[in-house]
Amino acid sequence: MLNATINPVNSSDFMSQILDSNSFIVVLPNQWYIVLALSVIFLAYLFIKGFPTFWYNKMLKKLEKTLDEKVERINIVRTQVEPKKIEAYTKFSDTFGDMFADPESLMKGIKSGKITQPEMKKLWYDLGAKLFFFASDNTIKKYIELRSHTADQTNFTQGQLTDPMVPIRLYSEIIFSMRKDLGYEDTTCTADDFLKTIM
Repeated sequence: MLNATINPVNSSDFMSQILDSNSFIVVLPNQWYIVLALSVIFLAYLFIKGFPTFWYNKMLKKLEKTLDEKVERINIVRTQVEPKKIEAYTKFSDTFGDMFADPESLMKGIKSGKITQPEMKKLWYDLGAKLFFFASDNTIKKYIELRSHTADQTNFTQGQLTDPMVPIRLYSEIIFSMRKDLGYEDTTCTADDFLKTIM
């Protein structure tokens, strides 16, 4: 019978062999590179996955701040400017309403000196300035068109308007534009409907 002797492996010798082995030095760094690469990829994935949410939240906060500022501005306009706008529009409507209701009386007042040229100029100035402050572009343009028509002497014959319906039509278009300015943007009424209410 063959006697085999098994020598117990000395653990310190075994570790020394492993540490001295070139294979350990070659394999170990490769494993760390893989672990490190996987860690970097995982962190990059988390960053990329979380970045859109971060960016979205940041942009949402910025948008909310902008919207809050706009709403605050709109509220200021509503509470402070709207009453002045209504007052200016009412004055315009009343003034021109009186002129168109009794144009002969106005002309007589001017000719007799009861209504002076400086008073008329001041009236036009006050109306124009207030409209420019509060009216929309369309309303202002229509008002300028009315002023130009009534100031143009070629539209008059012997001191009377050749076609008195032109300024009345322009007046109705201004009133219609003012109606839209005051919030009735989707109105189905027209300038002709306004004329039908006053004539």
